[in-house]
Amino acid sequence: DRLGLPYVRYMDDGLAISTDRGKLQEAETLLRRTCKRLRIRINPGKTVIRPLRDGFRFMKIRTRPRRSGKITQRLPENNLRLARTRIGKLRRYLDRGLISLADVWQSFQSWRSYALRFKARRHIEKMKEFLTGAYPGILQGA
Repeated sequence: DRLGLPYVRYMDDGLAISTDRGKLQEAETLLRRTCKRLRIRINPGKTVIRPLRDGFRFMKIRTRPRRSGKITQRLPENNLRLARTRIGKLRRYLDRGLISLADVWQSFQSWRSYALRFKARRHIEKMKEFLTGAYPGILQGA
């Protein structure tokens, strides 16, 4: 904040972007000094200064610029696998009568809304196929 750099912070993760490498180095020095004083360890593998053209990962989301200048974000790699695992857990809850088919559909819709942020239409279609295989008739109730 003191250096006037735009930054984003979430819990213990942070990201600063600037065209001025010197300002970023100054910010890193200040961050390291502050963390040392507070006895907070910094992960050296995650604390890097690099060109924006190389892209970066923040909050598990891959972000990178295209040649056109457009910024793209990709769905985290393991997201589809985790969503399928969740569908399997929901199946067990449904079989035990702990949730309804409407709850399963709502969970899928929530994930779908998240995936649409990344224009992940192929992943959404794959997930919909997986969902209808695990819950025949779910689309009739939707």
